[in-house]
Amino acid sequence: MRFLPYLLIINFFIGCSSDSNDDFVYALDPLKPQEYYTNNFSLKDLDFSNEIDILFVIDNSGSMSSIQRNVERNAELFFREFAKKSLVRWKLGIVTTDNSLEPVLGFDDSFDHTLINPNDPSTFDNAVEVFQNAVDSIGTSGSPTEESFSNVDRHLDDYINKGKPFLRSSAHFVVIYVTDEREQSGDGIYTPINFYERTKKRLRRDRVFLNFAALGFNDLQDCKWSSISRDYEGSRFQEIVELSGGFHISACTDDFGTDLARIGESIKSLVVLPSLLLSNVPLVDTIEVFYENQRLKPGRPQSGGVWFYQEKYNAIFFHTLDFVQNFQTDSITVEFDIQDGIDRDQPGPIGQR
Repeated sequence: MRFLPYLLIINFFIGCSSDSNDDFVYALDPLKPQEYYTNNFSLKDLDFSNEIDILFVIDNSGSMSSIQRNVERNAELFFREFAKKSLVRWKLGIVTTDNSLEPVLGFDDSFDHTLINPNDPSTFDNAVEVFQNAVDSIGTSGSPTEESFSNVDRHLDDYINKGKPFLRSSAHFVVIYVTDEREQSGDGIYTPINFYERTKKRLRRDRVFLNFAALGFNDLQDCKWSSISRDYEGSRFQEIVELSGGFHISACTDDFGTDLARIGESIKSLVVLPSLLLSNVPLVDTIEVFYENQRLKPGRPQSGGVWFYQEKYNAIFFHTLDFVQNFQTDSITVEFDIQDGIDRDQPGPIGQR
């Protein structure tokens, strides 16, 4: 009867399985592990428009003294809107409306963002002072025929011929006209539409040509001081400003600095933050960003944050790239768990027998 124990064991299992009311739960397949994303991005491949060339065209005729002083007094408000921003690679020049004079600032020797060290506030103050001194040197003995458009063209062309072009090929171009007189460059190529289209051709197709005007015209606030009627409405300055999407301000008001700062803010807004597009959707809390094996802090710049993630674009944006040593050779690494729709905080799937 050697087979008797085996029969007893078989009967035991048959007996246990015959009662259909004995239910139990059991785990099906275990959860698949979270997929992990890691990718290196070469910094030299980042494309963002952070170069802005700014040209002031300041009238140097006899009636401009008070307006020039207004620009000087409020220069700091203008510059602080963009010149302290580490991502804005600005370059600035000053020319006059006199077609016989050379540039005042920024053509023979560059006046640009490299003059300002974010860690040394005195460098910002020094740059503002250089600008103020340049405006002060303009004087009011220039030609009474004020040619704004033609002098922009003339100086840009002259310095291309000298091998020292003012405009950078990858930059946006901003022109700020400061005058109390109508634009007198003549017809033909210097009608606003022709001038605008000609200048746009100097730039890359994806770059902006933006025009602002700070004017002492009779129909603008606090400018009722001239016996000669010069109105912004219907002027060439109105046409060029509206063609390009800029705006005009009165150069006569006590709060001229506030309005000049608005122009500075608009200049800053041309900068598009550098970003990295991600090929997978991350679990946001798991994102890590490294520069040359050094972890970069996320969050707002006020708290030391360098980058942030925007779900709308599935991209990482950088507040600053000041940490970069070499754009040509260095890279950024992004790592995260991929969002696959599975909630791993819950138990795995269950079944019933």
